[in-house]
Amino acid sequence: MGAHGGFKDTQAKQDQAKMAALMGVEAKGVKLVAGRFKGRQKVIGTLKNAGDRTIKGIKVTLSYFDAESRLMDVDASWLSSIAFLKPGEQANVAANRGFDRKTGAPARRVSVKVTALSLVDGGRK
Repeated sequence: MGAHGGFKDTQAKQDQAKMAALMGVEAKGVKLVAGRFKGRQKVIGTLKNAGDRTIKGIKVTLSYFDAESRLMDVDASWLSSIAFLKPGEQANVAANRGFDRKTGAPARRVSVKVTALSLVDGGRK
């Protein structure tokens, strides 16, 4: 196996743990509400860690759709509001956005997907 075989096995286990953790984060109650200022919207919702590992460094991708379900905009960002999310815990999240630049229209629907994260213990159980 050699020195690199052990590293590859460890890396594969960490990758599997990250994938399981990604699958275990649930977005709940996500909705669009009026923003604080004219021409702005706010996305609010809750992320729940349904997995068995403490996570940190959560990145979400928000996809915004118009009244005809056409994609208007996509925004990916790391959530600085969540330092750690232990198994079973949930945290409220919010994001602001402006109306569509071309049409001036607000989004009618938003989709939230957790696209990246880090595990506190590096994926070890």
